[in-house]
Amino acid sequence: MCLENRKSWAFGLFVAVFLSACGEARLSLLSNDIVPDKAVPAAQLFGVGCSGANSSPHLRWSGAVPSAVKSYVITVVNRSESNAVHWLIYDLPISESSLATGIVELPQGATFGPNDFGTVPFGYRGPCALGAASEVIEFKIWALEVANLSELTGVSLVSPASILAALEESAVISGSFQALAVGL
Repeated sequence: MCLENRKSWAFGLFVAVFLSACGEARLSLLSNDIVPDKAVPAAQLFGVGCSGANSSPHLRWSGAVPSAVKSYVITVVNRSESNAVHWLIYDLPISESSLATGIVELPQGATFGPNDFGTVPFGYRGPCALGAASEVIEFKIWALEVANLSELTGVSLVSPASILAALEESAVISGSFQALAVGL
């Protein structure tokens, strides 16, 4: 297992150096709390009915980002449940490169966006797969050429669907990983 991780890490480093040398923009998103393609830990699952702690995950990002990028957006979307948005943070300054586990206070300028569960104040609402099914949860960072999400044409900052559509249309680059909310 350890050797396997070293090989994966070394290959990832090689790819990042190669792409950087070729001038290609790349953005990588990782977490200390969630392993890609594995089950979302109970700490990050929703508390009611799923016995989770509903704590937002640690996230960190890095990569070769075009100089025109002025802000980041973080989304956590359930790709198995009509693209339900569990977490949305926008207007993250480009000087930032991580968010701590269980974050409550955002970096200056950043804003919690709406989720599809009516959580007020807005914030993290962890996934919860009830029953035998597993749900695919996508953790994603988007790089934008605007400092404020409201600068994008046609975006409604109260609609998670509108924000996702604007990101799909306007993001310069993005990076993501997926994990599974496993049925309980």
